[in-house]
Amino acid sequence: MGELRAVEVGWLPGRPDDGSDQCAHGTVSLTVGDQTLVDPSDGEFTLSAAGLYLLRALGADHRAGDGLTDGNALFPCCGHSVFEIAGRCVVMGCDSGVDLSVTTDGDTVTLSRGDRSAVLARSDWRTSVLGFVEQVEAVYSRSVPRAAPSDAADAAGWRLFWEEWHARVRAAAEEDGGAGATGSAR
Repeated sequence: MGELRAVEVGWLPGRPDDGSDQCAHGTVSLTVGDQTLVDPSDGEFTLSAAGLYLLRALGADHRAGDGLTDGNALFPCCGHSVFEIAGRCVVMGCDSGVDLSVTTDGDTVTLSRGDRSAVLARSDWRTSVLGFVEQVEAVYSRSVPRAAPSDAADAAGWRLFWEEWHARVRAAAEEDGGAGATGSAR
């Protein structure tokens, strides 16, 4: 069994929660057995983008720099902008963060970072990802409502982001027998 959890989740450090920050930020802990693949000492990430990427990785393998993460790391440092491009949500960030490879083979998932790798049951990975996105959703639920972006392109990107997020949460929860995240963020 693996443990994937958001640590110290919130908004941009040093800024009040005034609803202007669209992205949840924080650190991450990901451990499978005796392998620690991501640790809070790896730095702060944009957890909302990481949540979307993790949800995408439930349905497709991920390798560093591929289209699943829009060329960002699986746990990206930044998610500067969210755009709708050809009907797809694209998150633009920087080239920093922690990238893992996620490979599914039947009922198992292999997570790899550099020379470290760990294998866990696909159902355990799905449950871990759903728990992580539920943690991210919780910060939105207990915070000041996010202000709608004034820029039309930003607003369209965020609308698509949350539509994809909720659809993927629902699909994963159904596959997991109805357990997991509620899909209530924003």
